[in-house]
Amino acid sequence: MRKKSLGQHFLTNPQIAEKIVSYLKEDDVCVEIGAGEGILTQFLVEKFSKIIVIEKDSDLIPFLKEKFKEKCEIINGDILKDGESVFSSLKSFSVASNLPYNISSPVTILLLRYFNKIPEMVLMYQKEVADKIAKEVSLLSCAVYPFYEVKEVLKLKPGAFSPSPKVDSSVLHFERKQDIPDINFKRYLNFLKVAFQNRRKVLFKKLRGMIKEDKLKTIYTKLNLREDVRIDGMNVDEIFKLYTEVFNEKI
Repeated sequence: MRKKSLGQHFLTNPQIAEKIVSYLKEDDVCVEIGAGEGILTQFLVEKFSKIIVIEKDSDLIPFLKEKFKEKCEIINGDILKDGESVFSSLKSFSVASNLPYNISSPVTILLLRYFNKIPEMVLMYQKEVADKIAKEVSLLSCAVYPFYEVKEVLKLKPGAFSPSPKVDSSVLHFERKQDIPDINFKRYLNFLKVAFQNRRKVLFKKLRGMIKEDKLKTIYTKLNLREDVRIDGMNVDEIFKLYTEVFNEKI
């Protein structure tokens, strides 16, 4: 039985699973988040020297261990609680996942914290969330922007899963950028949370709590921004540059 509480919608087509894995370059280590019944895992073990599976559903663990034996390390854990200890123990790793829809955004933010260890990822999202990352100006797209180039590589209809979700899905490929700015990610994320809270409010007013108003005026003039601009009137690059100026971070 699929567990609705865990957001389980298992991919059922092996050809699609193989295609998803094909977007990752061969490397030593890959972490898979939420293996389900192992449809991605079966192709990952052929490509990587070491596979670490983090699966929250304890009922699936015996099945996965029997299916893959010694071919991968299977951890019964919650990615949002146990992911940090796994990631911290690794030097470098790729990531693959059919992300549970109900935790896809916080998992993405968690992964971004380890950008220096993760050269690439292939992640499946509910289409609405994928669009926020790859096509729109949003907190998620801005969070990803300094670290990864993102490309939508597959679109999937509900019939590709069991049980069928009520929405379409998209697979995104993340490839780490060559030149990554040295920024404080925690501070950047807090900035984005303030910037995207109440999107209809003028951004200038929201930022006055972070920096003296005269300095903020100077920054707006330097970046050629109107003081009445709202977050929806800016692009991702402008938002990132505004952050670096407000906190005087080098890029």
